[in-house]
Amino acid sequence: REAARRAQCVNNLKQLGLAVHNYHSTNNCFAPGGIGTATAPGNAGCSLSSGCNPCCPQGAWGSWSAQALLLPYLEQTAIYNAANFMINNRGSNPGENMNATASTTQINAFLCPSSTGTIGTWLLNKQWPGNSYFASNGSSLMYRGGQTYNPNGPFWVGGPALGLRDILDGSSNTVAFGEWRIGDFNDAQYNIQDIGGLTSTGDYPGNVGGRDMISPSSNMPTGGAILIGTTLPQCTQCTRAKNCANRSNGQFSFNGRLWNQGITAVGVGNILVPPNSQYSYCNYETGDSDSDSAGVIGLTSYHNGGANVCLCDGSVKFIKTGINWNTLWAIGSMNQGEVVSADAY
Repeated sequence: REAARRAQCVNNLKQLGLAVHNYHSTNNCFAPGGIGTATAPGNAGCSLSSGCNPCCPQGAWGSWSAQALLLPYLEQTAIYNAANFMINNRGSNPGENMNATASTTQINAFLCPSSTGTIGTWLLNKQWPGNSYFASNGSSLMYRGGQTYNPNGPFWVGGPALGLRDILDGSSNTVAFGEWRIGDFNDAQYNIQDIGGLTSTGDYPGNVGGRDMISPSSNMPTGGAILIGTTLPQCTQCTRAKNCANRSNGQFSFNGRLWNQGITAVGVGNILVPPNSQYSYCNYETGDSDSDSAGVIGLTSYHNGGANVCLCDGSVKFIKTGINWNTLWAIGSMNQGEVVSADAY
């Protein structure tokens, strides 16, 4: 049974890869990792243009995810048409409620059959829809694009939409989508997909970018020594002890609860630690808020030995837990000149 579920998970990612390329054929770019709305602060009067140059500036909260923009290419046109992409989809009533029909719909293509699914209800007393697959920011703590420094992966929240022309390391060696475990929604119980919190100042040497971690040391391998030597041990210690400074309950347990929003732990993640790592995930926060900030959230799965990824050429690979860190970071980044052979992962 698990073999069948694993095969269906691979098929889901293949469908995502096909959708990415069909979107690219239509628009000459990938879907943005997160796209702003006219109702976001400061965006009054803007409109959502088609293609690769959305004119709405990007505030992450309430933005629309790449998954949402890919719906028509996944035979989900009715759900796509039910969404109002001019209105925020979270926390901005009536926007959140107006988009409830689309946002609360469970999309089978976004759910790994091996996942335990979501727990609890959201809008209209409907179950959280869930999302097992994240668009990759790369081997980077950063998730927002169009900044002084940018993520090294293909899906940015804000900034210009990217395309195959930007994948200089080769589309067959760059991750587009990865698999993660949906949270257990139980802050009293620790699991590997749970998210701890670190402060956005002081906890990451060399950072000058606050909660969005806009810094050259946020991309790997430049920041690798800091990530492995400082960030991951600190986050693991406080998460397991349930005493992270920016978490009233010690951790967040809602990873992958939604598919509609272009923020960390919802629509986007990164390729920073090997699948099912011993290290805890974390966000860099300025308070006990939510996951609209930089962090370490990426590959986890219920499959033995690793997790699935979809590469930018549409192929699907199984990434083993024992992958070399530098190899992992190389397939996470799109344009850093790393040379990776196909038998290295």
